[in-house]
Amino acid sequence: MNCNCEKTSNKMKIKVFKFCLLLFSGLCFLPQAFANDMNWWPQQKAPETIAKLYGVRSPADAMLAQSLSGLAAQAVNEDRFKEMVWIEDNRPDYMQWYAGLQDKLHLKESGKYQLWDLAKRYAEKGIIKGYVLYDYSADGMNSSVNIATVAAGQFQAMLIEASQQSKAKELNLELLFDARGKDYFWCFENFKQKLNRNLLLTQSPTLPSMRDMAIAHKTMVLWDINEPFETVLKWLEPGTAVMGWNKGDEKGHVGPVSVWGHFQTASDHAQNIPLLSAANRNITIKQVKACDPAKIDYSSKAKFVSFLMSDGDNVQWQMGRFAFNESFWANPEHGKFPMGWSSCLAQLAQVCPEAIDYLSATQPDNSTLVEFSGGYFYPDLFAVNRSNRLEVLTKHARKLSFQMNRSGARTLCFIVRDVNSPAAKEAYQVFANEIDGLVGMIALQYHPYSGGMGKVFWLTNRQGIEIPVLTAKYAIWKKARYASGGSPEKIIKIVNADPNSHNYNLIAVHAWSMFKDAADYNDQDKPSDLQAGLSPVAAGIKNLDSNAKIISPEEMLWRIRMDYNSRQTQNVISTMKNMESKKE
Repeated sequence: MNCNCEKTSNKMKIKVFKFCLLLFSGLCFLPQAFANDMNWWPQQKAPETIAKLYGVRSPADAMLAQSLSGLAAQAVNEDRFKEMVWIEDNRPDYMQWYAGLQDKLHLKESGKYQLWDLAKRYAEKGIIKGYVLYDYSADGMNSSVNIATVAAGQFQAMLIEASQQSKAKELNLELLFDARGKDYFWCFENFKQKLNRNLLLTQSPTLPSMRDMAIAHKTMVLWDINEPFETVLKWLEPGTAVMGWNKGDEKGHVGPVSVWGHFQTASDHAQNIPLLSAANRNITIKQVKACDPAKIDYSSKAKFVSFLMSDGDNVQWQMGRFAFNESFWANPEHGKFPMGWSSCLAQLAQVCPEAIDYLSATQPDNSTLVEFSGGYFYPDLFAVNRSNRLEVLTKHARKLSFQMNRSGARTLCFIVRDVNSPAAKEAYQVFANEIDGLVGMIALQYHPYSGGMGKVFWLTNRQGIEIPVLTAKYAIWKKARYASGGSPEKIIKIVNADPNSHNYNLIAVHAWSMFKDAADYNDQDKPSDLQAGLSPVAAGIKNLDSNAKIISPEEMLWRIRMDYNSRQTQNVISTMKNMESKKE
């Protein structure tokens, strides 16, 4: 019997060692061809110089600016040009990203240009071959600008609204395509053979942003979930990043994207991605901090409480109004108590590595950055319309593992339509198998976030390590009409009233739910016109009982693992420490 126990122990140690070896495997061991295959977003070559574009005011001018940026990026990728465009953006986030990228890639500015001066410059250099014409109607909602965006990428032409046509003619440019009167069916059927099957833009005709990416990489552009939306989703290569956003109810467009094996990026207001993503494959990212499981006092027992901020899948938010926003990352309360932040780190690693560098440099020790599933999709619906669902899901998980190794994230979260469904559990198993060094997963139900009621699912990965999937128990959500959701005051009262002296309470925090002031946190029916994000949480925890302890979500997952299988967890931690000391 002792002999058998010893054999079992040795087998477990070998499995633990393999798990930890994966945890600490570096990117330097991966061939570049493999690294390039581990990305969803297209590769953008770096320029030698940058043209700074300023003074863009009207919607039509903004559309034109996007096309100049996209055409320059396309020309750089095709080795026809060595300059890219930076469209002026005075938000502190974008100023930080630009300065960091310029320094890292040693890029010089060729000059500062107004819109039509830059258009003339690029026409003279042959970067612009002509123009495509569209009509920006009174409500801005006709489809011609989206169709013109597709054509601009094909014809190397700039976007011109009908009222600007005389200025385009002054540059001696020819009309190469008239998008007026064309619909999405016509556009897709006539350009399909030349379009990029690995990228899609869904964008409102009212918004200029992200058209530079569509033009640079020759993608289809759509708006609305009516046909040919699903026809295009079926045609795309599985695992495609869908840029922008789409019309109507969230699940109404994320659902179709999911079932065809793609993911949404919530990037409709993102700016300057062509330049910010330049040479991202060759950039080393400053990894975010992970929780050190060896420093946790596992003997302490309490009502453990963790908070996780929602909506980190949102690329445009994390690039533009997150890091310097005093409601969120820059909140004065950040760092005063443990906090979890869902984040699209896997996307940022490809489109804006500078954002991860900043988050890493400013991350408090008690904060956890949780990877948001490598894009917004529902794992239980992912690729169910494909005959090879598991193959598509596995490929996505492997890419996600690669990107998490780049960013340093060790915890994964996602939104599922039904946390208990067989399809969801199948997806959990794939993630457990394929993501190296995964500490655990957090599952939020689409509605309500707290639909899992704190339940923990267990998966055994290929190394024999047991990985937890923790569901949210409560949700801080304005005007929630269900027992497990509501104001911070309500949720804290429920936690305090729980007679169980040792349990785990993961609380999802809806990022956009606003509360008037501290006195209002217990009345979710008052006008919600002031505070969202971290401040409501900071006010609510002041009423938390002394027998409750706030910990980060990552620490909570380690504690759950120790409670469930202490021997295996201790072995994992011990092996991790040994490998860390060898690296030093």
